Amino acid sequence: MPTPPVRLRLAPGTTAHQLMAQGMPESSAYCALKRGWYCPGYNQRDYPQHDGAGGFAILATPERFVRAYVVRTLEQWDIAPRRDLVEDLTQDGLLACWQRRHAPHIQNFPRYYAAMLRGLVTQHCKRLRREQAQLVPLHDLEARHAVRH
Repeated sequence: MPTPPVRLRLAPGTTAHQLMAQGMPESSAYCALKRGWYCPGYNQRDYPQHDGAGGFAILATPERFVRAYVVRTLEQWDIAPRRDLVEDLTQDGLLACWQRRHAPHIQNFPRYYAAMLRGLVTQHCKRLRREQAQLVPLHDLEARHAVRH
């Protein structure tokens, strides 16, 4: 079934008052008349928090699930699981899982979430490694400075 066009052309003779009677704000009605088209529903707000838990509800204890993958991935990267780091990554992971709870392409949410969390934490670990590699210990700087002079 073809999807309807996003832009709807206005019929000749359409007035701003007719558009406003259909629920369009006044400023939008005049802009639409000037353009000759409008997008239905463009100003309709979307409140996804009212859509329910979706695939997120499958997880009995979401925080424990996410925290376990965060800690496991940090250990695989030989990074000490500091409390603040684990808490931050757990919050990021929970948010990422919540945002994808209604994704229609996901068949097995726990497996998808696990792969996504590994990727999320791995990205963070790579960034940490890059930052640590850029930090030069103070004694190395002193040794380099002494060699130059």
